[in-house]
Amino acid sequence: MKIEELFPAGRILEERLGREPFEALPREPGIYRFYDERGALLYVGKAINLRRRLFTYRRALPGQVSRKVSRLISCISSFDYEVTDSDQEAILLENRWIRQKRPPFNHINKTVETYYFVYIRPEPWGLDLQLSMNLDPELGKEHYFGCFKGHGRVRRALGSLIRLLWICENCPPGPHHLPVQLTRKLAPHRFQLQFRESGSFLQSREIHHQITSWMLGESEELTEGLLASGIEAMACETPFARSYIEQCGEMLRIFYRRMLLPHRRIREVCLEGDERLIQQDELDDFLVVSAQK
Repeated sequence: MKIEELFPAGRILEERLGREPFEALPREPGIYRFYDERGALLYVGKAINLRRRLFTYRRALPGQVSRKVSRLISCISSFDYEVTDSDQEAILLENRWIRQKRPPFNHINKTVETYYFVYIRPEPWGLDLQLSMNLDPELGKEHYFGCFKGHGRVRRALGSLIRLLWICENCPPGPHHLPVQLTRKLAPHRFQLQFRESGSFLQSREIHHQITSWMLGESEELTEGLLASGIEAMACETPFARSYIEQCGEMLRIFYRRMLLPHRRIREVCLEGDERLIQQDELDDFLVVSAQK
C-alpha cells in the first residue's frame, strides 16, 4: 500500500480539525489523547510541552512521518489533553491511561503478562527455582523476588544463573552435557537443582545467601564467583566452553545492572518497611518515581 493511500493529502490533521483546537494549547507538561469518529480512544501520549508536541501532529505532511503515525493521523477525529504539574506526573498519568484503556496505537505498558516473579527456595536436597506471573500464597512469600519486566530478559538471565549453578555443582566436561531443560535459550519455568550427595560445591559456599544478596541488588559477588568456578569446574580447555561460561556471566552482569540495581533503588525510594516485592501494576510507575529522586 502506498503512503498516499495511508495518509491522503486531504486528510491532514489541520485540514480536518481546523486551526482553532490548536490555538489555545498550553506550553505546560501533560498528556494528550486522540479519538476516532466514534469517540473511541486511539492513542495516549505525554509531553513536556503540550503545544509543541501536538503541533508536530498538526503540521505532519505525507511522506515525512512513519507509517504508524500516518495511520494514526488518518483515524483522528478529535483530541483532548490534561495539564500536569511536572513531566513525572505526566508519565505516571500516561502509564495509568494506557494500562486501563489499552489504546490500539500504544504498544508499551498495555499488559502485565510479561512481569515475572522469581521464586528461589533452599531445600535439604538443593534449590527449587521457579518463574511465575502470580504469587502463590502457599509458597513462602520470603522466597519471592520481583516483579521483573520482560519475558525474554528475565528468562534468559534466570537460565544463565541456573546453568552456572548446575555446572559448578556437577563439573560436566562440556556444555553439551547439560540437562536438556538447560540447553534452550530461555529458562524453564521450574527447575530443581539437586546437590551432590557428597562434596557439594554449592552447599559448601552458602550459595543461597549469595543468590539472595544478588537478587536484592546488594552484591554482585555471586556473578564473579560462579564465573570463575564454572570455568574451573568445566576445565575449559576449548574456546567454545570458555566462551559459553563467559556469555552466561555477562548475561548475569547485564541483568544485575539493568534490573536488580533499579529494583533496589525502588525499594529504597518507594516501598515502606520490609516490603521487597513490587506489584505488577506498580512497577512502571515506581521506575519513573525512583529515577526522579
